[in-house]
Amino acid sequence: LADRTMELSVRLFILRWRLEYLMNGLKKDDDERYGELMQMMQRVSKEVKFQVELFLQRTSNSPDSENVRRDGKNIRQHCQLLK
Repeated sequence: LADRTMELSVRLFILRWRLEYLMNGLKKDDDERYGELMQMMQRVSKEVKFQVELFLQRTSNSPDSENVRRDGKNIRQHCQLLK
């Protein structure tokens, strides 16, 4: 479970930096790339949700699955904010 958790945290860290890069692009550029950058940000948002769901599916059969399920509810609530 620890390895999977570390893997998820690394992936989310990478996605966070990608999202920040895109957000900085929105601040710097005028409206000509707005649509393209927003599409990229939506893809990153979907990737975050996918990675979290994948993590929750992989850990659902582990001995610590009750803790993961409880934490997963909190994660899902946060993911709803990304929509």
